[in-house]
Amino acid sequence: MQLRGEVPTEADRARVDLAGLCRASADPDETRREQAVATIENLGTPQPEAVPVLTPLIGPDEPADSVYWAVTLLGRLGDACPDDAAEAVASALSKTYSMHVRQRAAWALGKIGIRSDSIRESVAAAAKAADSRLARLAERAIDQG
Repeated sequence: MQLRGEVPTEADRARVDLAGLCRASADPDETRREQAVATIENLGTPQPEAVPVLTPLIGPDEPADSVYWAVTLLGRLGDACPDDAAEAVASALSKTYSMHVRQRAAWALGKIGIRSDSIRESVAAAAKAADSRLARLAERAIDQG
């Protein structure tokens, strides 16, 4: 953007910073990881403009820690989270990500809400999981609707 002579807006900087922080949460350097996580934990709810940058971080080629924090930030949006981002969070619940990512996705869907049949199916399957924490979080998401 700056190379094209455009000045980034605050929203542009926020999106880049959130994506960078999510990716830094998986950095091999422990200090950098800890700083990124501490910053994300203190951010609160992201701006809706950050969604287009967070959603692609929920992909099979992304490190689990990056996915975890992208899901967390989208979950913090609650019912303000767009449908396509909610579907991405549900995909994190259904895929073979690490258990902590799947648990966080169930938590996030409890905050976002179950908006489609595909999300409902993902959450219902998670509610039957052998992992008791995942099952409990999925059941809570179902109860919250």
